[in-house]
Amino acid sequence: MPSIPAADLKSPRPRTIWTRVVAVAVVIVILAIVGASVASEKGAQLPRARLTLLVEPARRAVEAAEDVGFTFRLVNTGDVAITVCTWPGIALQSSYENPDGSVERLEREYPETVVLHRTDFKSLAPHESIVGTASLHVFPTPIGHLRVHAKYRSGSDGAQFRMNAWKGEVESRVIEIRVPRSVTE
Repeated sequence: MPSIPAADLKSPRPRTIWTRVVAVAVVIVILAIVGASVASEKGAQLPRARLTLLVEPARRAVEAAEDVGFTFRLVNTGDVAITVCTWPGIALQSSYENPDGSVERLEREYPETVVLHRTDFKSLAPHESIVGTASLHVFPTPIGHLRVHAKYRSGSDGAQFRMNAWKGEVESRVIEIRVPRSVTE
């Protein structure tokens, strides 16, 4: 009977297991690289929160100095829910141009502090919005129009309520309102 060398008596199994482990690891790495490149080619992005502020005046032209009502919508235009603080909320800002080209800005100040409650926070699902109203006193200007835009400020992150709310400010686009020309001497 022929003799079998001692090296051949070892089980081939450990080598096979390690070979399989390495092969599977290589396949996983290749799939991860290919998957990432396919996702980036398709423009895939991580879900993110995004807020848009829309403002619409009740009228775009007035005959005299008066208060004009505005409707605003703070819309979650992102892919994930976002929690906002409803304080201090909306502030309307206005500006007008002088005949010499200089700009006069009239900004409303936000209140400095307030005692917040859990009910001052609102979670917005994607495409959900907060709707409200505000008013602004409009008046004659030297060139007959007043520019208005809104700012929405979420003034607290809700840490005192163990929340992680968005804290920041978002602005609307500018809206022009026709007003009478002011008389200058």
